[in-house]
Amino acid sequence: MFRVSCVEPFNALVGQAAAWRGQTCKDSLAETCRYQFVRYSPSVLQMTHTSPAANTTAQITFQFSPPSSPKFCKVKASSTSSVLGPASAPTDYCLLYNLMNASGMTKAPGFKEICFGQMCPSKETAPCLQGGRAR
Repeated sequence: MFRVSCVEPFNALVGQAAAWRGQTCKDSLAETCRYQFVRYSPSVLQMTHTSPAANTTAQITFQFSPPSSPKFCKVKASSTSSVLGPASAPTDYCLLYNLMNASGMTKAPGFKEICFGQMCPSKETAPCLQGGRAR
């Protein structure tokens, strides 16, 4: 959730994913490469990410609503790995978080992440980037 128009997080995420399109990551554990766009419109951004470490593919979707509101934006994000189970959960969460964090959107006005319990079972232990470094 943000107190900005959906244009801002949409553009920030497109820019960050484009910056991470290359085939080589600086740190393979950080998963900051190999993103490919599948589809994007003002209300949906879909991409894939292929892990350089595990060579698995995740489907990533960001949904923006309402896309034309100048006052706020609700973003629903999901990541589903080609390998299902607890082992993929930390990576799935981190793919979303790393994009949001690196794009600067975790510091945007009104940013609020709603992710708990069954929705994000591995959030507390996921090795995501913090300030550009894995935590």
